[in-house]
Amino acid sequence: MVRVTALKPKGNVALYFDDEQQPRLQCPLAALGQNLPRIAQQGPVLLTYIGYKRRLRIVATGAAGSTIRVQYVTLPKAESVTSWSKADNAIPRGVLAALDYRRHQHSHGTFRQNDPYERPTKQGLSIAAGKSARVIARDGAGLVHYVQFHGDKKHLASNDLWIEVRVDGQSDPAVAAPLRYYFAPLSSGGNFNNYLFTERGGQVCRLAMPFGRGIQIDLVNRGKQTIQGVGLTASIQPGKQFAKLMRLRGVFVDGGEKESIRQTGSGRLIGLVAEVGKKPPALKSLRVDGQLIASPDQLLGNPIGTPNFRNMLSGQQGGLAWRYLLLAPVGFKRSIELSAEFSGNRLALFYLRP
Repeated sequence: MVRVTALKPKGNVALYFDDEQQPRLQCPLAALGQNLPRIAQQGPVLLTYIGYKRRLRIVATGAAGSTIRVQYVTLPKAESVTSWSKADNAIPRGVLAALDYRRHQHSHGTFRQNDPYERPTKQGLSIAAGKSARVIARDGAGLVHYVQFHGDKKHLASNDLWIEVRVDGQSDPAVAAPLRYYFAPLSSGGNFNNYLFTERGGQVCRLAMPFGRGIQIDLVNRGKQTIQGVGLTASIQPGKQFAKLMRLRGVFVDGGEKESIRQTGSGRLIGLVAEVGKKPPALKSLRVDGQLIASPDQLLGNPIGTPNFRNMLSGQQGGLAWRYLLLAPVGFKRSIELSAEFSGNRLALFYLRP
């Protein structure tokens, strides 16, 4: 179990592991975050890490009017999993401190700018309407640790300026989307507690991008006016060991298309950004390898219940809603299909096996 959302928490909750008759944990529902390993908690959303060997049963009492949503990961049979107990720290020593440090540093706009890796950059570019500019290009194998945008933040308020990423010599971009969607949590706000985005001297996205036979990153002007004074910086670690890793892929669907989001191959769904109206799009169905998932998670749900919020891995602001599934990516071997009541554009992010 990796995520628990408790809205209007009342009463108590009990956790039963592996068909045991007595619960290993009993506590008020509102105090769940004080009694379980806590990666992070913001409002009603608790990020945690609770292993169970065979099954986990959660019983709430006196919780009328409360809403409880639980997200979990099914691990491969080869993985050794033990059921959590109060004496079990669950999270390896040092990991929690590192995660807490990262989100705290991001809230101040800080990231590792003194890294030892290559840092190609081009800034102050002028891109005519309908034209593109090759900003970053590297041969061989490696890993992009982050991409940073330089330019007036007004370019993150429209869909005119796009980012296109090509890897491994492929002509079609692996990622092609408006910068507004690629930097969605920062497009209409500054720094906040999270794990992927920060802003200092430009907007930074820390979604890793492995490549095996080269990478090219372009900025594309799809507007009607020349765009001036823009550029990118990337942190790139060369290394043949990265060639076997999954590749980042972004599927952008125009709002005029009502079709579901589909992706074939083997990989994981790790994020979704969507345009929203008064309510986020409700996920209607999720098919993994042709199998219908009976109770799909409310992928872009708004647990806070307010028009604007930003927490560690999800948020809604400036007409966009987003969710990054770093703790619980949805794995698939052949295909995945998302069907939802989308009212506008959306960007789905995947890691695919090469």
